[in-house]
Parts: sequence; structure tokens; C-alpha cells
Amino acid sequence: MQLLGRVRTLLREYEGNLILQDTALVCDKLLSFDVWTTTVAQAMTGLELIANKAHEWQALASKKLNSLDKELSSIYRLIVRYRKLQLISWNALLTAKREDYEKSPLETRLASLLILQVCRDR
Repeated sequence: MQLLGRVRTLLREYEGNLILQDTALVCDKLLSFDVWTTTVAQAMTGLELIANKAHEWQALASKKLNSLDKELSSIYRLIVRYRKLQLISWNALLTAKREDYEKSPLETRLASLLILQVCRDR
């Protein structure tokens, strides 16, 4: 991960910086994930944490000398693509759930409506 290398370089220069330390820690954690058992959501959460920490650093750092823009651009693009895919998927998910609901027995639908009413009354 190019970002981790850049963060470690900056850490040598800004020893003890908590933002850079946190960024390196999250990068290391993300890299330690097992590819076969880690969900996409877990990986994306890690990338978003890295992006947020790096954003904190960017707010404090000299844009010319200490920027992480180059290393972060691919992470930002991946996060945006994932979020767009999520938004597109919601419609299909809701449609499938509605169809499941409509195919369910009348008793199940009535029970669902009763549960909603009880929850709303609380």
C-alpha cells in the first residue's frame, strides 16, 4: 500500500504525530485482514477510516510538502464507486423485499402490520 509507505515516511519526519500513527495503525490492520473471510463492508469501513484520518492530516499539513493527495486518490475513487453501487442496489433490494412480502401469507402480513403498530405506539 503506497499510502502506508508515505505515512511511515511522514512519521519519521513528524515523530509522535497521533493522526499519522492512527492512519498507519488502520492501514496495518486493514492489510492484516484475511481476504477470504473479510466482508466488503469491513474493508470499506477500514478504507473510510483511513480516508478520514488522512483528511485530518491534510487539514494540518503543508499541501506542497506533506500532502497525501496522490496516495489517497485511488482510495477516494473506490469509496465513491462503492457508495454509488450501494445506492443503485437499494432499489433492487427494496423491490425484492416488497415482492417477498406480497407473496407471503396473509397471516404473516397482518402480524407484520400489528408489530409495526405496537412499535409506533411506544
